[in-house]
Amino acid sequence: MEKWIITTKTKPQEEEISKAKNIAKNLNCIYEERREKTLKKISTQNNNSPILIVNKKQGLKAYTPNQKIWFWHPGLSKIRIGSLKNNLPDHLYRSVKPKKGMKILDANLGMAHDALVLASCGANVIGLEKDKFIHLITSEGLKKTNKNKEYPKFIRKAALNIKTKCIDNETYIKNSKDNFDAVCFSPMFVKPQFKSDDMMPLREVALKSWPTENTIKRSLKISRKVVIKVEYEKHPKLPEPTRWSHGQGSRIAYAIYE
Repeated sequence: MEKWIITTKTKPQEEEISKAKNIAKNLNCIYEERREKTLKKISTQNNNSPILIVNKKQGLKAYTPNQKIWFWHPGLSKIRIGSLKNNLPDHLYRSVKPKKGMKILDANLGMAHDALVLASCGANVIGLEKDKFIHLITSEGLKKTNKNKEYPKFIRKAALNIKTKCIDNETYIKNSKDNFDAVCFSPMFVKPQFKSDDMMPLREVALKSWPTENTIKRSLKISRKVVIKVEYEKHPKLPEPTRWSHGQGSRIAYAIYE
């Protein structure tokens, strides 16, 4: 994984400079003064490294090696939650069946889109993200959601039900003393057969891993149900699930273990 560079917007405030320097120190990265330099120039001068940009008003942003800007937003979770309110089907909802008061572990937090869908039903979600930069961007995005009136009220409310942890899911699950109603995995597809413009910038910087058989077994010891999101018939080998959940014609399926 490339070494990240931390910088600010052009003409930053002192508060933004201070925050950028603190992030660089805490995450053992390089702080680069922005001045009038373009993001492309900063990245090129640092072996095409990804860049984290501190912007107080707009929030944290990432500049990927392929010159794409990535920042946190609720994405398709807005549409999915809206559909649930209109009693339309959602594969994840149908697989997990979240209810108010349930405790759910989202083992691959990413941008927290799945976590928002689960939390919108009143479930309390703990989201695990191994990549410290994705965790930082997503966790700050979720915290600011409640103050952002541009987002629907149901998104702002759901974000309050999500707590995040920057940790490898295998380590967390192995040492967990907690019990959950469900453990959900949505690993970044290694070689997807389709493209999602929403996720392409994230794919460049995300760490890719797949739940091992031991992790699945351990998850079933701390939860009644384990749900794994896959690209149907294109995924790495998995233990035979109790059942599958997928819609007709959909590339996405969920392997369910109970």
